[in-house]
Amino acid sequence: FWVTSFLPLPVTAAAAAAAASLQQQQALLQQRGGRMVSLKAGTLVWVHIGGGYGWWPCQVMEPQHVADDRRADVLRLKRPGCVLVHCHGDKTFNWFDPRDVEPISSSFDVRSGHKPKSPGVKRFFKLALEEVQELLCVRSNKPAATQHYPVDFTRPETYEHLLRDGSSEETEDHDEAAAAMLYPIDATAADAQQFGSGAVLLDWLRRAAAAPEEACEDLRLSAAAAAAAMRLLWSCVHHQAVQQHG
Repeated sequence: FWVTSFLPLPVTAAAAAAAASLQQQQALLQQRGGRMVSLKAGTLVWVHIGGGYGWWPCQVMEPQHVADDRRADVLRLKRPGCVLVHCHGDKTFNWFDPRDVEPISSSFDVRSGHKPKSPGVKRFFKLALEEVQELLCVRSNKPAATQHYPVDFTRPETYEHLLRDGSSEETEDHDEAAAAMLYPIDATAADAQQFGSGAVLLDWLRRAAAAPEEACEDLRLSAAAAAAAMRLLWSCVHHQAVQQHG
């Protein structure tokens, strides 16, 4: 006759991680009174970021939604049991504890009325709300009040451009700005005309040193314009140094 050994089978790392994730979600379900939060890619959620940000409109995403050249860094930062989300408005993404994730419908009126103190954060929060409301309209086949065309991780055509290595809608502008910072060149007449004079830029820098948030709110530049500002600033500083030291 055959003797069967009933020794326990080895538990793989993947199975252990899946079991831990299930236990965590069950505990979370119990904690929230049976109200489960879907962690499926494309789900719109509130994420409690903390600090001056509070609850932020986000969208659940997966590592495969990140460009190949950045995916390794994203996976390296992964924390056990955490969920990867895309923060609408400022278009950043990070890992968060599921206990800090709530359905977008949860207390929407209250949380959407949050008023961040920082002007910059306030601007991004307003944009985030508009993007989420636009997605809700598009998904329910209703006309949207805005046309921001945010990413929707249930529709590949809205995020495929993000998967190209090192790609970005502003890659060329960022490259131009970076080049201007690394290898400053003299400002052109067009640069000076754009800002009025070097004195105008230096005056703005003085205001930025005293009140950076207010100054940055006043100066809304594209990356290309920022590169022009760098050239103008470099010319002003270089000219001043020559005058002082010969």
